[in-house]
Amino acid sequence: MRWWFPVAVGGSPFHTWDDDDLLVVYQKSSGDTHLLESLAGVLLELVESAPCTAEQLCLKLDDIFEDEDKTRALEVIEATLLQLRGVGLVYSTPN
Repeated sequence: MRWWFPVAVGGSPFHTWDDDDLLVVYQKSSGDTHLLESLAGVLLELVESAPCTAEQLCLKLDDIFEDEDKTRALEVIEATLLQLRGVGLVYSTPN
């Protein structure tokens, strides 16, 4: 089981717009600004509040994925976490 952690302790500043499913996140350590989908922002906030596994995130986001089966929801969450890791916003423990 892989645990996910934020790279930036204390959170990454972000901005959302009411009429959009996108947000921007400023990464203090690199000076980069990232354009993310709303799910990525939700996952980043949850990981910043407490390190967790993809399975725990899936349980916390049950209301978002209520119409999808849990296997598909977990796949989407894991893929999004890998994207966040790819841009350096989160890191994980080895399996």
